[in-house]
Amino acid sequence: MAIVYEGYNGLKEKVEQQKAKKQKMHKNVNVIGIIVLLAFMFAAILAFVFRSETFYILLGSIPTLGAVVMLCCWGASGSGQIESLGLLGENKTLRLLSERLDEETTVFYSINVPDTEDEERRPSQLDFIVVSAYGIFIVENKHITGLIAGEAHSKTLTQTKISPGNNEYTNSMANPIRQVGTHVYRLSNYLRRHNINVFIQGVVFFSNSNSTIDIKIDKIPVFNRPDALMDFLNSGTRKISTGTQMQIVNAIKALL
Repeated sequence: MAIVYEGYNGLKEKVEQQKAKKQKMHKNVNVIGIIVLLAFMFAAILAFVFRSETFYILLGSIPTLGAVVMLCCWGASGSGQIESLGLLGENKTLRLLSERLDEETTVFYSINVPDTEDEERRPSQLDFIVVSAYGIFIVENKHITGLIAGEAHSKTLTQTKISPGNNEYTNSMANPIRQVGTHVYRLSNYLRRHNINVFIQGVVFFSNSNSTIDIKIDKIPVFNRPDALMDFLNSGTRKISTGTQMQIVNAIKALL
């Protein structure tokens, strides 16, 4: 089992905030339901006692008004699905790497690497860095479904999905291959600052089992099956010594 270090994960924090917001919304819906029920009962009593048309109109409008307010609360609490799916995919991949890589391998999860050429730029958040005797790997994780198609050097890829009604629809997504290429560049520069000059291999992994890949691959491989990813990570040809591994691990740990 691999050694795992975890950095700051903004996605996890965002999902936790959305979860807390959803729980608060659910409580609000329950309170609104009770208020609507009491208001309805009060209006019913007034309508019965005074036999007034005004109270009958009020009696009929209360349930509708309550339903509208509760639907607005439910709609507001339903956001964040994309973030939750992304975190689910990262957790799934973290378990895969930690359980199927050996104890001499170090896995870093959610590491922010600064731009050493311009420190005012936003740092790159790397999903996973694997440091082993087989080399250094950066794994960019995506947890989306459908057919993912395109070319390695294009700015975007195409995601094609089939809806429950059997309708096909297409989305455009930022190309994770180019993204991981930037991550490789920045981590390489950072390690050079620590007098470590090694080759870093970028990898893209689509962790959702309902994804299909049709991408023209160049230097950065793309996988959508766990076994294929693990075979690649365990068969690297650019092996590094134990001493160099320790240097790399210590340098990356400084980013935690």
